[in-house]
Amino acid sequence: TLLYWAEERIGKRYPQPKVQMKAIASMFGAGYSVADIKKKWEELENEDWVNGVDFKLVMAHIAKVKKQKENSVTIIS
Repeated sequence: TLLYWAEERIGKRYPQPKVQMKAIASMFGAGYSVADIKKKWEELENEDWVNGVDFKLVMAHIAKVKKQKENSVTIIS
């Protein structure tokens, strides 16, 4: 399950797994897949401002799309 996947990633068990399962259920109820949830988790892991990822954080950010800076230039070679 996603909960066990996350616990392996963080290297410990959640003290309140029901809270995590509720967040997971909410994301499934909103139509997100396991792949969507894992992708957002991994994106959040790479953010400098994130001190720790859990499913409540993933749920709060899964619908947000990262905006690209207006003045950024993408060079394709």
